Amino acid sequence: MVQCMVKLGKNTNEYKGENKMITDVKTLLAEYGANKRLLSKKEQILEQVKMASNSQDRYEGIRSMNYDEVPSNTNKVTSIVENIALKQLEMEYELNAEIAQLKLNIISVDNLLTCLGDSHRDILFLRLSEGYTWEEVEKEIGMSINTCRKYYASAFVVLEARLKENNR
Repeated sequence: MVQCMVKLGKNTNEYKGENKMITDVKTLLAEYGANKRLLSKKEQILEQVKMASNSQDRYEGIRSMNYDEVPSNTNKVTSIVENIALKQLEMEYELNAEIAQLKLNIISVDNLLTCLGDSHRDILFLRLSEGYTWEEVEKEIGMSINTCRKYYASAFVVLEARLKENNR
């Protein structure tokens, strides 16, 4: 069983008596939808960066150092091409690191929620990830508000038990 390896602890709305782990799960679920959208955008950007690095057009207007030119007063020799290549590699590395962290966050939430039934999971996502009101959840799920609230509460009981089991 994969344990939740995401950094937890950004509790801005902890309720009195609420378990810290549950508050952290709520935070993760609230960020889940945004993380998926951000992951998609970052992957698109990375693809564009890779395509740009393979393009021959980017080298137009860039020339390397000519040995006939008089060097500067310092011994430092740098090239515009080298600087561009280094920035390109740095950007790709940072994007890959960000994508890996987003994937880890998403997979951690997905793995954590495998112990829930479809209705419980749907209610959690609608409430926390999508920000639906109880009335909107009722319409989307097709259950009464009270039943949705019970499913919501029981989902956290199951998640708390699973988290305690994983942390042993």
